[in-house]
Amino acid sequence: MLSIHIRVRHRHDLCHHVILCLSQLATLRGNIFTGNPAQVEYLHHFIQCVLHTLNSGEIQDHEALGLSGIFNNLINTHPTGIFVSLPGDVLSSFVTNLTNLTCHFCSKASLEEAMHEDDQQFMEAFSKLLDCWTTLLSRVESYPQNFFQQHANQIFNTYLQCHLSVPEGTRNQESSEDEEEIDELVEEDRVAFDDQLLSIGAISRQITEHSIPLVTRLLEDRVTKFHSILHQYQQQMVQGGGLNHNADIQSKILTNLYEDLHWLILISGYMLADQHKGEVPCIPREIIAHSMKKSQGVNLEATQRLVSSPGDDPASLPGYEQADEVIRLSSSVLRLSEVERYAGEAKLTIVLSPQVASTVVWFMHRWLVSYLQLNEKNYTECSLALLMSLGQHSEGAQLVTRCLVQKVASNLAIWSSEEAVAKETASMFVALVQKTDRCTAVVKETTFWELAKHLSHNQPPFDLLSSEIQHLIMKALVLGGSSVSTQEVKGRFSKEILQPLQEHFKSLIQQENFVRKSQEQDVKSTMLTLLWLVRGVVEGSSVTTNSDLYQFTLPFLTESVALMKVYQNCPDVVEGIFQLHVEVCMRMLSFLNEQNTLKLFEVSLALLRMYTECNLGKRTREGGAEEDQYQDISLIMQLLTHLISKDLVDYIFSEEATGVGDHQNAVVSAGEIVLLGLNIVVPLIDAEILKLPNLCSQYYELITFVTEFNAEKVSDLPEALFRSLLGSIELGVTDFSVDIAKMCLESVTSLATFCIKTRDKASQALLAAMEHFLKVVVDVMFLESFDLDLSSVASEALYVLIACNKDKYSILVNTILNSQSEPAVCQRLIEAFNELTPPGMQMTINRQEKFKFQKRLEKFLLNVRSLLTVR
Repeated sequence: MLSIHIRVRHRHDLCHHVILCLSQLATLRGNIFTGNPAQVEYLHHFIQCVLHTLNSGEIQDHEALGLSGIFNNLINTHPTGIFVSLPGDVLSSFVTNLTNLTCHFCSKASLEEAMHEDDQQFMEAFSKLLDCWTTLLSRVESYPQNFFQQHANQIFNTYLQCHLSVPEGTRNQESSEDEEEIDELVEEDRVAFDDQLLSIGAISRQITEHSIPLVTRLLEDRVTKFHSILHQYQQQMVQGGGLNHNADIQSKILTNLYEDLHWLILISGYMLADQHKGEVPCIPREIIAHSMKKSQGVNLEATQRLVSSPGDDPASLPGYEQADEVIRLSSSVLRLSEVERYAGEAKLTIVLSPQVASTVVWFMHRWLVSYLQLNEKNYTECSLALLMSLGQHSEGAQLVTRCLVQKVASNLAIWSSEEAVAKETASMFVALVQKTDRCTAVVKETTFWELAKHLSHNQPPFDLLSSEIQHLIMKALVLGGSSVSTQEVKGRFSKEILQPLQEHFKSLIQQENFVRKSQEQDVKSTMLTLLWLVRGVVEGSSVTTNSDLYQFTLPFLTESVALMKVYQNCPDVVEGIFQLHVEVCMRMLSFLNEQNTLKLFEVSLALLRMYTECNLGKRTREGGAEEDQYQDISLIMQLLTHLISKDLVDYIFSEEATGVGDHQNAVVSAGEIVLLGLNIVVPLIDAEILKLPNLCSQYYELITFVTEFNAEKVSDLPEALFRSLLGSIELGVTDFSVDIAKMCLESVTSLATFCIKTRDKASQALLAAMEHFLKVVVDVMFLESFDLDLSSVASEALYVLIACNKDKYSILVNTILNSQSEPAVCQRLIEAFNELTPPGMQMTINRQEKFKFQKRLEKFLLNVRSLLTVR
């Protein structure tokens, strides 16, 4: 096959099919071989043939993706033990050729990106080869020591060169289209190339003795150069010449410099830190190991001076070359951040790069969660240099915190018109205060309280920021101010952050003729911003602050019911009100006591009733509607789902009021919220709306909750509403994705179980519906195409439906048997059905019996489903 490939490699139409076959052959493993020696022999021969192909001529463009797929299949399919059993020269040659191919594709991919090619096959091929390296390096312990080091060096160097300008790099400076137009169309590099950067980060951590000093030198050099250029601009301003940077020769230099800085910071971010979701953020072990390995030659005083003087040129600090290398690289980004801040203060914003500003803040966000206020208890061993410079309660950590808070204030001031930079800055601010130790340091900074003052009084720059960014700043202020338990900070937090918001809201709604003025654009905009800010307060709550912040938020929720009527014709305000309620339910409800939970439930129910009253007969549908046109319905479903979740139903919303002091007579039943919610939502749902993925998922999630915990209320629904609800469940079983079908089958199981356990309470309509659903599920599982991922949930649904409708099941089975024209097939089916549901079988609704039935059903489907399936 490989010899055929060599002959047809110049024929695009034939080469594609041959490479596809080779990719499949690369995955051969397992029982097809008599043992490991045979598999090693096959892999040995296959690799030699592939390498011969690579060296038999120049690689064609159309081969790139296929060849990368072959290498990917070889490395990710065959166990490491097979690879290390290959002859040493073969394995070495294989890895060398893989390295050369990776570097070649990297260079080609860089050219594609520079020319903005639509078909970026080299980019995709390069990404596949990086996946190979990620796999190999994750198993590095199985290979000889330092086996991959030189290869990793070569790949890392090539990647750097492709993203840097001359003389160190080879980045293509030509562009086939106007850059401004391109910038509006493409996504951020850290998003578009996330997988690549993750792989490059993993490679760099295997060669820290090479990668960290190299990137540090390149970054320090460019930061110094950047500072020098800004100084020249400042001198022009001082001399009265003004700035004409677009015509200046420095403009081209600065453009290339910004691109270099952007990519060096991205690579540094992926090298030094990981993105953490759910686990305790920690510095990568390879970075810790590197810092510890170099500790004997480290000057701790110089390291601390470097951290404490981020705005200074490191070359001016005594002994900076002996500073810890990890700190030195981190400090180079901190220095760039400070240089940007000084440039803003010097009115040089016009020559700064929004892209670099955003990338710098992104780095700070990614870096600080692991490094700032470093806790050695999270590590089995840790670097002394890192602990002394950035550890808990260290002077360096406080100084870096000061720089970051000042950076937030500076960026919001100079980049208020750049939404992406401002939003990234606000997100970094939130990350900064998501740890108590960092909060303690943050609230010591005067800048923190200045930010609170400016936000609370809507002073510049906040009056120019979007409501969404203001809400992120409020979230950060609440997280920081409420997390410190000293009376001084608590009092200041209440007085300077919460009270101004409360007073602003009251003054707005209590002003004379508010209802008449409410539709004025400035009043409406202010209301939207206030709703966003209150959401920020809610999102800034935690387990320890939840109760106090709920008491602060409750008056806003109560007033929002009346505001729903005032702004009934303003969709953006209506959505803002619902979003606030959803956030409160999602973030606070689980932590509230019974009395507070009841209050929240009552105000939410009042809100839904007001919405219903204001929107009777208003809803119209337009063809081709998009999801954002139904945002209010989406939010209502989210709110209902939170309110009627199992924990809440079991906790307080019992049909029998247990009484909570004076609230005994005010207890609202779960049935009321279910009925009201269904009356709002179900009439609006049809097949067209269910084609919208998010709405579809939210709707069926809601229905799953309703049927599980309020089946009796479903049984008593008005006829038209009941038919619509059950019709949508059937549609979900038969016409939608596996996830939706699973939720619908769970709903059917809940309703059928209710019929079995409380048959006297089930309506005739519900009993008839369960009889109909028995046929639906039988048809889906036995007679139509059926996704086996649904086996478990479908088995349970079928079991309880049979238990609920034994006579109907017998009729359905007989109908299937009578439809068979071949006696032999009919006899096989009779035997299979008798094994599935033996005559006289007692169908008890418990887990053990359901499990036994599932096993019998799996055997039934395996043996006879092919005889029944409609083709």
